[in-house]
Amino acid sequence: MNRLGNRGWLAYLLAGAAITGTTLFSQRWTVAGATALQVSAVLAVLYGLLRHRPARPVFWWLTAAGLGFYAAAQAWWRIGFGGTRPDIPTESYDDLLFFLAFGCSAAALLVLAGRYVPPVQRRADGLDGLIVFVGMAGVTWTVAAEPFLVGHDGNASAVLLFGTYEILDLIRISLAGMVVLSAGRRSTAERLMLGGTLTQIVGDVVFTTAQAGRNVYGWDPALLTGLRITELQDLLWVFGSVLIGAAALHPAMARPAVARSTDGRMSRLRLVVFVLLAVACPLLSGGFRPGSTTTFVPVLLSAVLSLLLVVRMGVLGGLVQRRAEALDAALRQQDELRAELEHRATHDSLTGLANRAALTTAIEAATARPPGARGWLVLLDLDGFKQVNDNLGHPVGDELLVALGDDFRAVAPDGLVARLGGDEFAVVLGPATAETVEERAAALLRVASLARRVAGHPVQVSASLGLLDLDQAGTVARALHDVDMALYAAKGAGRACYRFAAAPAAN
Repeated sequence: MNRLGNRGWLAYLLAGAAITGTTLFSQRWTVAGATALQVSAVLAVLYGLLRHRPARPVFWWLTAAGLGFYAAAQAWWRIGFGGTRPDIPTESYDDLLFFLAFGCSAAALLVLAGRYVPPVQRRADGLDGLIVFVGMAGVTWTVAAEPFLVGHDGNASAVLLFGTYEILDLIRISLAGMVVLSAGRRSTAERLMLGGTLTQIVGDVVFTTAQAGRNVYGWDPALLTGLRITELQDLLWVFGSVLIGAAALHPAMARPAVARSTDGRMSRLRLVVFVLLAVACPLLSGGFRPGSTTTFVPVLLSAVLSLLLVVRMGVLGGLVQRRAEALDAALRQQDELRAELEHRATHDSLTGLANRAALTTAIEAATARPPGARGWLVLLDLDGFKQVNDNLGHPVGDELLVALGDDFRAVAPDGLVARLGGDEFAVVLGPATAETVEERAAALLRVASLARRVAGHPVQVSASLGLLDLDQAGTVARALHDVDMALYAAKGAGRACYRFAAAPAAN
C-alpha cells in the first residue's frame, strides 16, 4: 500500500496527460475537463501537504493558492467566453483572479529561490535575475508589447492592464530563471514543479505574443491543422498545473531545497543565457514589426542590459580577485605553518637552538664529506646546574639555559649549536686546526662560568667539554660515543675543562 501511494504521483501525471490531450477534440470537454484538471492540481497539492508534511510548507501553500486562482480565472474565461476570447482578459473579474494567481506564483518562486540561493551569493543571483528580467523585457517589447500598444493606441485601461500582465510575467520568468540557473542536482519533485511552472509561463507568453501578432500582422491564430492558439495556450496552462500537482504528490516534495553555494561563479548555462539575451536584445532594438519607429525603449533596455552585464562581470572579476587573494593568503599561511612545523621538528622549544634530530643530520652531513673537510664536534655538559634547579626552581634554571644558549651561539656563530636535553649542549664546527678548536673550547668554558644574575638571583655554573675531530668518526653513532667518552674524561679530570677524544687505534 505504501509503495502504491508513493507511485500515485506517476498515475496522476499519466492520467492528467491523457485527459489534457483529449480536451483538444471537444470544445465542451475542454471547458469541463481542463477546469477539472486544474482543480485537481490544487487538491493534489493540498493532499501532498497533508500526506508528506514538508518541513517548509510556505512554498506549497503559495503554490496551491496560485493554482486555485489560476483555475478560477481560466474557468471564468472559458465558461464566459467559450474559450475563444479575442483578446487578453480586460475589465472583468478574471483579471483580478489572474493577478492574484501570478502574484502567488511569483511569491512561491521567490521563496524557492531564497532556499536555493545561499545568503553569501544572493547579491550575485539577484543581479542575474535582474539581467534576465531586463533581457526578456527587451525581447518581449518588440515581439509583443509594442505590437499590442499599436493595436490599442489611446486605450489607456487596456495598455495598463497589458503592462501589468507583462510585468508579472517578467517577474515570474526572472525568478524561475534564478531557480533554474542555480547549481546542483534536483529531486524529481523539484523538476516536476519547475517544469510545470515554466510550462504555464510559456503558455502565457504564447498567448500574449499571438494576440499581439494578430492585432498588428493579422496572423491567423491557427498554428497546426486543427490546433489553434487558444487551444495551445490552454494545453500548456492545464498540463503545467498537472505537472505541479504530480510534484506535490511525489514523496520528495517533503525534502526542502538545499542551498547550493557557487560562491557567485557563473555556470555554463548562465553564460549561455546571458549571451543569448545580450545578442537578442540589441538585434531586436531596430524594431521587429515592419515599419516600426518606436526604438527608444528597446535601445534603452539594451543599454541597461549591457550595464548590468558589465556589473556582473565586475562582480565575477571581484570574486576571482578575492579567491586569488584568499588562495595566496592560504598558500602563505601553509608555507608559514610548514616552516613552523619544520622549525619545531628540528629546534629546541625552550632555547630555540637546534635539537638532537638537527644535530644528527649535521653530523651525517659532516661524516659524508671526505676527511679534512668534516670539522669538529663539541659536547658540553653544565656543572652545578642541578643545584640551581633544586635551590632556585626550574623557571630560573630554564632562564639560565636560554642565556647560556645565546652565549654559546655568539661564541660559534658559524657553527651549529644544539641543546640535546637537560643541561647538555653540542656544537658542530667547521674544519679547523686543533689550536683553533682549543680557542673555541676555552671561550665556551669562559662564557659558561660567568657569574650571572637570573630572575634576581646570583647564579654561577661551569661546563665540561668533550672534543672530537670528525675525521676520526666513521658513523654518527661512533662520533657521539667517542665525544661522550671525551666529556666523561673532562669531568673525571675535575670539571670545568675540556678533553679531546682519543684517536681510534690502528688496525
